[in-house]
Amino acid sequence: MVVKTLMTPIKLLFISKPNCHLCDEMWKELMEASHNVGLRIKTHSLQQGDSFYEQYYDKVPVLLINGEEAFRYRASASEIIEAIRRKEW
Repeated sequence: MVVKTLMTPIKLLFISKPNCHLCDEMWKELMEASHNVGLRIKTHSLQQGDSFYEQYYDKVPVLLINGEEAFRYRASASEIIEAIRRKEW
């Protein structure tokens, strides 16, 4: 497999919460996508009162790409890579 690094800096924010099996699954897919494309991923674990809590507490995991919601609940590594490549973020 050819590993290709993205030229434009992409800001990924993975929003999750503790004890969330869907979060664990999406994180695994993010790690695979990162290995294949060279992504940098910032993480945020929801806590009551934080800036994302009201918006996302019942919608995690969420992946924001350059501040825009790209995925909620589930995403495969290939879907993540394709979303980054097809969009002009």
